[in-house]
Amino acid sequence: MGFGILMIGYFLILNLTYYEATDLIAGIIMLMAFYKLRTVNKYFSFAVLPAALFAAVGIPELVAITASFFARDLSAILTYTAAPRCLLLCILSILMMKGIHKVSEEVEVYKTAKNAKNVQPFIYLVFGGMLILERPLTFGDASKWIYLAGLIFLLGCFALTLYSLTVIYSAYKWICMPEDVDNDVKEKPSRFGIIESFRARQEQKNREYAEYKLNKMKEKASRKKRK
Repeated sequence: MGFGILMIGYFLILNLTYYEATDLIAGIIMLMAFYKLRTVNKYFSFAVLPAALFAAVGIPELVAITASFFARDLSAILTYTAAPRCLLLCILSILMMKGIHKVSEEVEVYKTAKNAKNVQPFIYLVFGGMLILERPLTFGDASKWIYLAGLIFLLGCFALTLYSLTVIYSAYKWICMPEDVDNDVKEKPSRFGIIESFRARQEQKNREYAEYKLNKMKEKASRKKRK
């Protein structure tokens, strides 16, 4: 369920308007996902620390938005968290896509691998542009062209996040882990014994295949660590 958890956490990034209220939750959920996936690929392991830092950035953000409900203006905090948040999102997204790319290749899900690889330059472009524009937009010394560029990059971030979610969903759908097979919802039993027998054999094949692929990925990651 690692990819399923990751999809939930990354989905919260779509909250571009009131992200201060959800970044802490998103960071914690992604941290759980990357920690669960860390044994599968080194890039997921590398993403654990940035996810923890992203969750940490969410704490002052949450304090700032909570204070606004009590007529306390702590919005100045956000001027210091905006750039780190953007940088951490870029790092997280790149490591996530590199991990999905490698794992998808190893289990021969080539369409997902291709999509995860192709989106990476756009991650650098969108988040790089947002980082460059962050200071003039935050401190209000921007021209109308800077504001227009900021709006374009914001829309680009939204589109990029949506596309990234489709890649994560594809990994969730096609990269089958043993625990996912074990936790599958059981189909309604059939009155025909031959159908039940076929289902049982198919489930066993799926479980064995998932275990084989996961062990293969873990062995490969272990060999790279020893090197």
